[in-house]
Amino acid sequence: MRVKDLCDDGKLRERYRHKTQNAAMRNIPFLMTFEEYCKLMREAGIKSSQLGVRGYHLARYGDVGPYAYGNCRFIYYLANHAEQKVDRAKISAGVRAYYERSPKCLGWFAGKTHKEESKRKIGLANKRLKGNLNSQYGTCWITDGEKNRKIRNGNDLPEGWRLGRVNGCKPREIARHRLP
Repeated sequence: MRVKDLCDDGKLRERYRHKTQNAAMRNIPFLMTFEEYCKLMREAGIKSSQLGVRGYHLARYGDVGPYAYGNCRFIYYLANHAEQKVDRAKISAGVRAYYERSPKCLGWFAGKTHKEESKRKIGLANKRLKGNLNSQYGTCWITDGEKNRKIRNGNDLPEGWRLGRVNGCKPREIARHRLP
């Protein structure tokens, strides 16, 4: 399989570059060439569009050592997160500083606050959404422990269902979206 065959979304080189930058930001040596990166993709049988946050990750064995051919493989993101030792106290100062100076990583509003005048305007605009003008008025969440759905207040609960909602995210998935 040629590089052209691996790059089904036109972003393969960009994904490789981002991985090298991410490793540098985390002070982890990245010793893998682009060709070796592609070779690992061929071995895993994946294409560029399958890489990403909710796809396949380039992971180091035991989460130790450099990113180097022979010390890495592509695995599904849930398996990668299960292998990682998530310890917020050990996050390097470089990573923390990177996120503080790069709001685009966390959304354009990260680290900012609204001015008092803006808060007042938002409050006035939302004031009309009380009671039956709110689209969620008169509804509640119910769950069977796996699925969630919304019903009108006063409707009978189906058998096996209870009030409330279950979030489908795993604790490690939630943790990676939050800063220490």
